[in-house]
Amino acid sequence: MSIEIDESIVGIWYAALDGKSDFLMSVNTTDEGWKIIYRFRYYHSDDPFDQEDVKNWFSATVSNKNISEMGMIKSTNKLFALLKDKAKGPCTVLLRGEGTFEQFMDEFLELPFVHQKVFTKEEFKKEYPDTVA
Repeated sequence: MSIEIDESIVGIWYAALDGKSDFLMSVNTTDEGWKIIYRFRYYHSDDPFDQEDVKNWFSATVSNKNISEMGMIKSTNKLFALLKDKAKGPCTVLLRGEGTFEQFMDEFLELPFVHQKVFTKEEFKKEYPDTVA
C-alpha cells in the first residue's frame, strides 16, 4: 500500500514522531467522496530506503459527497493535531488548494522528509524484479 499522489490529491500530512518513527497521511477525492490513506513507519536504520523499516498502513473511505473539501481538510487537521501534539520532530501539512498537480508535486518534492531514488531501467528491474517497468 502507498499514499496515492495523483490528480485526486487534496493534501499530505506528515509528523516526525520520536526520531524512530513517523506518520504520513494523504487525502484524495473519489467519485463517492474521500479516501484517506495513512501509515506509521518505524525505522530500522537511518537509511530512508531501508527495506527493513516496519510500515503499518491503514485506509478509510468517506462516502459522502456533501462534505466539502474545506470540511474534509478541517476534519483531517483536527485528527492530525492530536498526533502533532505528541510529535517530537517536524510536522508538515501540504495542501494542493487551487494549484495544479504539477505545482503540488514541485512543492512536495522539496519537503525535507521526501527522498528520491533515481534508477536506470536496468537498475530498477534489478531492485524491483517483480514490478513491471
